[in-house]
Amino acid sequence: MKYVGLGTSGLKVSPICLGAMTFGKQTSAAVAAKMVHVARDAGINFIDTAESYVMGESEKIVRTGCLRPSWDRRRSATGRTRRGSVAPG
Repeated sequence: MKYVGLGTSGLKVSPICLGAMTFGKQTSAAVAAKMVHVARDAGINFIDTAESYVMGESEKIVRTGCLRPSWDRRRSATGRTRRGSVAPG
């Protein structure tokens, strides 16, 4: 996977982002975890969540249930949106 810079943050992210807007409603936490693991194993380190996705449940699932302890979270990016702007994950 070729990674690209995320603005001036110094982070390198995959050009493919996993959208998590259905996590917690249409997609159970268990299925979401499997999806995140497959994506991470493929080199994807950029996950889109938002406070507004299922009343924050999407963020909670990704934060608490999907990330393997061995993954270096400092080398991953989670994009979330607040009031129409992108906030650091």
